[in-house]
Amino acid sequence: MSHFNTILGDRYPEMGTRFVQNFKDDYLVNRFIPCYHCLHENDQSEKYICQTFWSEALMMFIEKQMEIMCEKHGEISLRLIAPDLLR
Repeated sequence: MSHFNTILGDRYPEMGTRFVQNFKDDYLVNRFIPCYHCLHENDQSEKYICQTFWSEALMMFIEKQMEIMCEKHGEISLRLIAPDLLR
């Protein structure tokens, strides 16, 4: 994730930190992390749905020691989808 923050900061310095909110309290940049099972099942010839997780929600789940669940695949390992969020 830190790579994305660096790229965004280098490319769009006027944006400042990604945690800056606009007048509606929305974040300027939202990061979503896909379910790795959904990605590996992706068949480009068919329509598919890939479950995604908002990175800020994942941080909250980690703090509260909650399970991360994909609607299609069940419990998802944080070590596979967001290892840099684990400390």
